[in-house]
Amino acid sequence: MRDRSLRNSFTAVSLLGLLVLGCGQLGKLRGVSALRNSLIKKYQAEDAGVNLQGSLLRIVLINTGAEKLPENEQLAQAVRVGLFVRASFTDIASVTRISIIFAGRTGDSVFDSKMSFSREYDFDKFTMSERKAPEPKNRAAAQPKVIYSKERDETQVSSDGILLYGQQMPDGTTRGGMQLLPHFVIKGKTLTAPNSVDLDLAAFSPVQTFLNDHAYSLGAGDELLAKGTAHFASSGKLNDGQTAEFMTIKLSYANFRKLVSSEQAALKIGPKMIVLGPEQLKPLRDMALVVEVAQADQANEGGR
Repeated sequence: MRDRSLRNSFTAVSLLGLLVLGCGQLGKLRGVSALRNSLIKKYQAEDAGVNLQGSLLRIVLINTGAEKLPENEQLAQAVRVGLFVRASFTDIASVTRISIIFAGRTGDSVFDSKMSFSREYDFDKFTMSERKAPEPKNRAAAQPKVIYSKERDETQVSSDGILLYGQQMPDGTTRGGMQLLPHFVIKGKTLTAPNSVDLDLAAFSPVQTFLNDHAYSLGAGDELLAKGTAHFASSGKLNDGQTAEFMTIKLSYANFRKLVSSEQAALKIGPKMIVLGPEQLKPLRDMALVVEVAQADQANEGGR
């Protein structure tokens, strides 16, 4: 029997299980539970998450070893998992897409653990071919960080800087471009969905770019997620001769979920249009996954 500390950690115990429970379809719930158990046994996973969203079946496998494989071997393993799922899931007739994510977890407890996620292998159920091209090879390796402050009794979830445009230097700084630094804070140790997420924007250029206020908007698909007036604060000249400017977009968590569920988003600041593709959205999606894994852990623990 697994150690109880593992149950309380960021293992993906029925990832997004709360959503599955909410559907009220007992037969499908039993099929999802049976598939999860089969996946754990078949791939010797520390845990597995299974979520059925309409015709999309999303699988997250935790600490199977596949998360450490080179991408070509990881893709081959994802295909094997997809074929196993296709043959094993009792409600496979309702599924048209099978998504596979490999996750790694290190640390002994939720508050000193780190999770990393592979890219999402999104397959057509019938052909088991990927529905979209893989993400660029030069994707930033940003992974979510979870830090608890005992003094403030709060937990912060954040990601490293995500390059939106410009040149990323070897030391991590940006020249002539902009970084996105997302983060949110939750009171206490129990990870729950926050009310909002702060999207900090840091722009760097030889001269001040956003001297005046500009209207901004953030959209994904056909939906407008945020709009307002961008007030950039300047730090003046840095040691490297660049000027740094900063502003924050506060996004409700509901709209943050819409953002990370999209394949592409657009941020417009004055006349400047910035497109966020899979490379930029994946670190944000990983932050949402951290919360969902924790919620599933808590729900599973409460049901014991």
